[in-house]
Amino acid sequence: MEGALIFSAVLFQHFLSLQSVVWRCRSYNIMLKSNSGSSHVVEQPADVVGKKLRKFCSAFSCRKSELKLKVSAGDQHLKMNASVFVTLFGLFALVSTLPQQSSPTKESCLEMGVGFNRYFVLEREGVILPCPELNTEQNYSVTWYNNKTSEVIITDEERRIHVENNSLWFLPVLLKDTGYYICVVRYPTSCEKYAVLLTVTNSTSPSCNQNRFFYGSSSYVRTSKKISCPDIDDYVTPNEELELHWYKNCEPVTNGRKYIYHKGDHQLTVINVEPSDAGIYVCELWFVHNGLQYRTTKTIDFDVKGCKASVGPTILHPKNGTIEIKPGSKFNLSCTVYTGYCEPSTTLIYWTVQDRFIEDYFSNHLQVEYSQRNDRKQGNYYESKIIFPNFKEEYYESFTCVTQNGLGYQTATVKFRKTDFTKEIVAAFGVFTCVLFICICTYKFFKIDIVLWYRDTFPVKCSENDGKSYDAYIIYPQSSCSSYCTNILAFIMDALPQVLECQCGYKLFIPGRDDLPGEDYFEQVKTNIKDSRRLIILMTKSFDKQLSTMFEQQVGLHDALLFDQMEVILIELEYHDDYSDFPESMRHIIQKKGTIKWKNSEWEKETSSLNSKFWKQVRYNMPPRSSRSRCKIEYY
Repeated sequence: MEGALIFSAVLFQHFLSLQSVVWRCRSYNIMLKSNSGSSHVVEQPADVVGKKLRKFCSAFSCRKSELKLKVSAGDQHLKMNASVFVTLFGLFALVSTLPQQSSPTKESCLEMGVGFNRYFVLEREGVILPCPELNTEQNYSVTWYNNKTSEVIITDEERRIHVENNSLWFLPVLLKDTGYYICVVRYPTSCEKYAVLLTVTNSTSPSCNQNRFFYGSSSYVRTSKKISCPDIDDYVTPNEELELHWYKNCEPVTNGRKYIYHKGDHQLTVINVEPSDAGIYVCELWFVHNGLQYRTTKTIDFDVKGCKASVGPTILHPKNGTIEIKPGSKFNLSCTVYTGYCEPSTTLIYWTVQDRFIEDYFSNHLQVEYSQRNDRKQGNYYESKIIFPNFKEEYYESFTCVTQNGLGYQTATVKFRKTDFTKEIVAAFGVFTCVLFICICTYKFFKIDIVLWYRDTFPVKCSENDGKSYDAYIIYPQSSCSSYCTNILAFIMDALPQVLECQCGYKLFIPGRDDLPGEDYFEQVKTNIKDSRRLIILMTKSFDKQLSTMFEQQVGLHDALLFDQMEVILIELEYHDDYSDFPESMRHIIQKKGTIKWKNSEWEKETSSLNSKFWKQVRYNMPPRSSRSRCKIEYY
């Protein structure tokens, strides 16, 4: 607009400086004088004035034939009416100030052309055209234009064609939408213009959606191939899981042994490609926009070529490394080479030792066999095998398998060395240590169960001439008892005999139950304790008060400590938190062997279980079972 005003002012100045201008526009003769009415003369080139007048007149659609100019240096009167010129000048200025809409195709942006920005779609599909090559590291704005109409495409999602997220959407696309669309990207310091070609066609098949414009994919036979569904990333939101439907020659593809595809994956895997797998594949994607569902498809022409081109030889085995072998051993060393599926090219395979052929190095002392196997399904294999009927000292060398053909070269080196048993010894020692450690830990935690199991599995008969009549002599407080008196007497007279005698087969001597009336008490205590293999002392809260006065306890501890004639089993029927009141002899036994604690919860049980922790400890400290049970055995 500013340029138009400036041009008008300059033009008016030229008109005032002309001596005489005569012209005719649209068949009107117009006379101009200067505003002052004077005959001010300014020399101007006629061609300059003519060009400016022609531009001026062209703004009002003046034809060239209607424009005539005369410039006379001697004419002192301007022959144009000044008022008419001022009117025309004002009209031109007004037109120049009107808003001008420049064509987007004529913007001064860097033309990037079409390139690979070409899309081929089917009618009635949902289509998204992304603006290519956006530089996200800079601030930018995107504007789309229709190249046919030069109109800006707005971001109104209610319209069938609109801009959304800098992409151009067609929901759905129609045949008439075919054409070029301009994407203008404006950066802070530059502007780029891309052309995107959209081609809309009808399906080539009435039974399915196939585009005559397709993507290409190919594979060799007897290989697995992944066919990708192209250009679909813009149709799936980040939180949406992709789900495609695949078709081959208009028939649905079944997910199974031949074809594999997964939800969320945009690829179809063809297993063990055969010539029959060639054809037109279509991947179909349904997506939802503003509550409406749209379909987009991509057509892929899958071409199956013949045999895969020959490849360079690949040594399958042996691998580079060392082999340990004992002298005199019989051994075969094979080198297997794979060369692909095609008709085998000339492939060499041989062995070398110190860069010499093995036949020359060992003067044909070794037998080498060569074989070849060509299988259409498995491919081509070559093998060279060295036979060592009796491995000698001279064979402890590095053997190199060499294979080559016109497409490649590969080697594998194997070095022989004598068998070193150090690793085996270390491994055996490690295994032995681990086993021993496990056995020790097992025995420590399960010692009682192991010993009891062994006794039950392999019964041991007690010696008949050991001079013992009883398995255990029971010592307990008889003159007084604590608040648990009833429970303690029940334990001594009921629970203890029921488990040890009836269920385990032991013979117990319980004072008050087994002593004979009329016998001397002191002699009877001495005799019965000496005739017993174990001494069981039941500890209660009143026990420490009676220990100094109870003769049987003194005799038992005397024999146990001085003569080591029997083992002592201490059972705490009532909990003791301090043993300082006990005699030194008792404290010594407690410190050396500990005590077996009877839990209060055991009082609540009607019967005693042979396999409870308490009774297992008691049985473990008792001598091996001398015989079967002496009464009816019941297990709980």
